[in-house]
Amino acid sequence: MQIKASTYRWGRIRHEMVSPIKQVLEEIFNKVDQVAECRNKAYRLVSTMNKLETGIMTITWNGILERLQATSASLQSSDQDRNTGYALYESLNGYVQGMRSTFSDIKPRAKDPTN
Repeated sequence: MQIKASTYRWGRIRHEMVSPIKQVLEEIFNKVDQVAECRNKAYRLVSTMNKLETGIMTITWNGILERLQATSASLQSSDQDRNTGYALYESLNGYVQGMRSTFSDIKPRAKDPTN
């Protein structure tokens, strides 16, 4: 039995799910009939999601996970040879190393999902 690469789309998760998750948590926090512990947890989660650091980490990990997904799918194809595998690995390594230089681009984008 062959296991196929997942078709999970990391980018769609970040863009499509941050806002709805925050909305649901805010609804829980604002409902007075909710248990106080649930309301407090919802408030803390929304507060964490609103931090710039959370936005930066979300964007950073989103990029890394998307690249890992693509590399993994390529490596699992039946027509890959050692040279191609090595090139994919080097490309992935270069991408991760290059993430440091993209912080100035990530910071403004991180403000969007935290609003």
